[in-house]
Amino acid sequence: MTPVATPVAVRATSWDAALEETLSRAARPASPGVPGPHVHSVHARVLNVRIGADLVAVIDDSLDDAPASIRVPFPRDVSASPADPVLVRPGGLVLRNCLIDVTSATAWHPEPADLSALSRADIARALRLLPASAPQPVTPFGRASAALLRGRAETFQRTLLRGDDRTVSTAAHALIGLGEGLTPAGDDILTGATFLAAQPGMRLGARLDTLRAAIAGAGQRTTLLSAVTLNHALHGRSRQRMHDLAHALSRRDTPAAGAAIARVREIGHTSGEDLLTGIRLALTVEHALRPSPHDPVHE
Repeated sequence: MTPVATPVAVRATSWDAALEETLSRAARPASPGVPGPHVHSVHARVLNVRIGADLVAVIDDSLDDAPASIRVPFPRDVSASPADPVLVRPGGLVLRNCLIDVTSATAWHPEPADLSALSRADIARALRLLPASAPQPVTPFGRASAALLRGRAETFQRTLLRGDDRTVSTAAHALIGLGEGLTPAGDDILTGATFLAAQPGMRLGARLDTLRAAIAGAGQRTTLLSAVTLNHALHGRSRQRMHDLAHALSRRDTPAAGAAIARVREIGHTSGEDLLTGIRLALTVEHALRPSPHDPVHE
């Protein structure tokens, strides 16, 4: 008789509170013909679980909180492979040899940052903190697509400022799936811009419905990870360090903003830089949309 390994019990450190509904729904019996929860992909510090159209990430707790993520002290001996079935319970996940328990974990509730009080001068100061140019690509494909990516990002910025809904949607759609990385560079730029646009008080928020329509079919043009990341950005949700940056901007706290920018830069090989390119793009448009102190006041 083959011995059965004793599952490793892992208590989560923190988890996205929004996952409570996802896990409760997934714990119910699946409909006939519908694939059940399963391991989507496995990386050094991240294990992604596919639950319907959602992607839930079990991440090492050295990483920061993020949408649809469960932070755990990642055990070295977790055994999981893509397509492995996952048992979902309201209190956590059961992998092949690991129980992920969220019942005592700290719930993560990212707070939106109200940016309504920012002046044009505040935005100009924020722009000076951000990288002035896109990151250098690191793969042959990235180098081959760099000029196209730069041109499409510039088109997206112009249409956000002056275009109609159709041209904005077309420009946003053209970025999806373009460039290198598990989350392609064009997606990261769009994610950064959309995340900031979704914060309260952003005039750029008037474009969110148009961006939502453009992003709706992203799953057919890019990776599942990238598509769900874009969807979270539409709701103003991203990794905690992105929220730290937005809150530092709202407080006009230059040292905190600089520290948050440095942490965002650390994401992936080039993803952090591309996210900051999107943040810069959104702030550049917002700067133009905000009234100048010399504009006439209409009673």
